[in-house]
Amino acid sequence: KVIDLEANKDIVERLKSVVDAYSSLEERQKQYVKSDIDKLNQLYKKSVELKDEFYRKLQEEQERKQKEQDQADANKAYTSIQAIISSISVGKAKDLDNLNQAKSIYKNLNGRVLQYFDSSIMDKVDNLLEQAEKDHELQLKIAKDKKAAAAAVGIITGIIGCIYQGKERHLSDLEQAQDAYDDLNSDEKQYVDSSIISKLNELIREAKKDKEDNEEAERR
Repeated sequence: KVIDLEANKDIVERLKSVVDAYSSLEERQKQYVKSDIDKLNQLYKKSVELKDEFYRKLQEEQERKQKEQDQADANKAYTSIQAIISSISVGKAKDLDNLNQAKSIYKNLNGRVLQYFDSSIMDKVDNLLEQAEKDHELQLKIAKDKKAAAAAVGIITGIIGCIYQGKERHLSDLEQAQDAYDDLNSDEKQYVDSSIISKLNELIREAKKDKEDNEEAERR
């Protein structure tokens, strides 16, 4: 008989069906029931308590394991980020990929893990990332300035490379070379070799002098 069993979490459903069956009887029917109903109710109550206790402990164990896993994940993420930034004193363009990886590691942590993660390290990551992004922008600008300067130098050297001595007939071409240089901004001009501009200026002076001499000769 179920009533003779010891309290156990695994018999709760069986006991419940018996208790429910008894409860559904009319009062006149209940008098014919020979079993000890109080004992049955006590057995049911105790079994329910054992079942609740079992699942409470099971949940606690699951929460404990989850906490340990979350702490381990937080430590792993922190160690990975620390390893990335430990060799970076100032953020440079070349560090962008690694710093973005560090940021991504942090962003991918869920709320459970984040509560065990020392987020103060992200202040350094953000500072380095800001420095690296600024340096990246600077490198792009430098590359753009150098490209513009190289284009101008190509025009200038293409003209002055064919002129041994400045003559009046060269003035138009030399002025075109001068315009190519003048069109550069101050940042771009710093990437033009000064010796090229010195040579250009010398040829322009010679060409203007030759023009003056020719005009003077014509007036005579």
